[in-house]
Amino acid sequence: MSAPLVPDYLDRIHIVLSRTSHPANIGAAARAMKTMGLSRLTLVSPNLMATPMTPEPPVFRPEAAAGFQLPEESFILASGAADVLENARIVADLDEALADTVISCALTSRRRELSAPLQTPRELTPELLQAAKNGFQVALVFGNETFGLSIDEVQRCNRLLTISGNPAYFSLNLAQAVQVVCYEIFSQTGVRMTQLQADSAPATHAQVAGMVAHLESVMQELDFFRRRNGERMIRRLHSLFARAEPSTEDIDLLRGFFRTVSKRAGQAALATQPSHSSKGPTMTQEDKHHTCDVTPAAEMEAEERELIIDDSVADLIEYADGPISDAEIEAERLHLSDIKPKPEDH
Repeated sequence: MSAPLVPDYLDRIHIVLSRTSHPANIGAAARAMKTMGLSRLTLVSPNLMATPMTPEPPVFRPEAAAGFQLPEESFILASGAADVLENARIVADLDEALADTVISCALTSRRRELSAPLQTPRELTPELLQAAKNGFQVALVFGNETFGLSIDEVQRCNRLLTISGNPAYFSLNLAQAVQVVCYEIFSQTGVRMTQLQADSAPATHAQVAGMVAHLESVMQELDFFRRRNGERMIRRLHSLFARAEPSTEDIDLLRGFFRTVSKRAGQAALATQPSHSSKGPTMTQEDKHHTCDVTPAAEMEAEERELIIDDSVADLIEYADGPISDAEIEAERLHLSDIKPKPEDH
């Protein structure tokens, strides 16, 4: 099954990273974006720190913003999202980043003395998606890893966004915060992950009926219905497979199994028949006595009584007016066990 297409209106949703300091976070954020169908990344005045992988980070110069080159560390952390970094806009200030946007959301985890209502990604996403569908540009603004967004940066946005979490300990990495917000956006697009679903054809009514008939035939070969209510059992099997909604592959698998059982049962029956083709030693009277009584009569009688009790309990459960408790079922079994069987007429 082919993968569904990502909605083109997601191209109007921008992720804006302001004054980011760690090169790896920029790459990881790009990876989080692309995973959720977003590709428009804007970097505002990146202030990269030295790291073991980037001991001499590039210095951002506002007058040469367009020529700023991200270090290799960012591309390594981006994994397969290098194209997001290659196409990223790099600007000197937030005003330039938000110039064409209609909705701009400042992400914060701190209490702000502002009039804008504080909303979660889940609450705000419907408005963002609708604006993008209508052709408007939308921005989600993330601040520096250590200090977040400044008051001035927050005031330049017209929506206030926060990720809900543990009040006693709330510490999200920048890329993690980008991932959470981007996931909420993508999850509300309605794109179904049909490419992950296995291709299967549901079995038809005739196929299910044929399979149950096949099973019934095998059960008869095995003498499974002896002292059992075969009609009731077949009804239950029909009900079972109707609820299971099997596929054609399921039907084929089961019928293959039934054929094997039937074949093995036939082979076992032939193996137990005495051979008339060869003459062996004469069987003594004592040998005949031991070979004829493979299953003692008392054991056979006990087995038959157990089957009768099982059927009686099953009938009690099926035709009861309400639910039957385990205690009631056990009491019924004990009651039936105490009933002496009637002697059969000979």
